[in-house]
Amino acid sequence: MVQSDAVKLRRIAQNLVLNAIRYTRAGGLVLSWEKGGAQDAERWTLRVQDTGPGIGQAKSSELQDALEVATQHADQVVEDNRNDQVTHIHDDDAGVPAPGESPDTYVHGEGIGLSIVKRLCEVLDATVQVESSARGTTFEVLLPVAYD
Repeated sequence: MVQSDAVKLRRIAQNLVLNAIRYTRAGGLVLSWEKGGAQDAERWTLRVQDTGPGIGQAKSSELQDALEVATQHADQVVEDNRNDQVTHIHDDDAGVPAPGESPDTYVHGEGIGLSIVKRLCEVLDATVQVESSARGTTFEVLLPVAYD
C-alpha cells in the first residue's frame, strides 16, 4: 500500500506510456511497479520500458533542450495564471507523426509530456531516471511510499 496523489500519478504514467507508444514502431512496452526493496524501503518504483529506437547522444541533448523549453513554457503558464491571463504557445514541431509518416522523417515533439512528468515528480518528491540504448528506453520514477 502506498500513499500518493492519484491524479498526478496517473498523469505521470499516462505521459510516459503515451511517449513510449509514440516512439515504439516494433515490439512493445511494459508498465510495472515494485517496492523499493531493502535498500530503499521508503520508496517504490513506477517503470515504463519500450522497445523504441532509444535516445541517442545527439537526441539526448535535443531532449534536454526540449525539456528546458517546455519547462520555460510551463513557468510562463504559471505566471500567466497568477495574472489571470491565458497562455498561448504555438509550436509547429509538437505532436504525433502524421498517418504514414516515416519515423526517420518525423520531427519529434518538444518534450512537453516529459516536462510535465518532471514537474509532477518535483511536486510529489519523486525522482526520474532514464536509461536508453538502441534497443529501447526505460523511465523509472521513484516515489515515496508515504508523505508526512
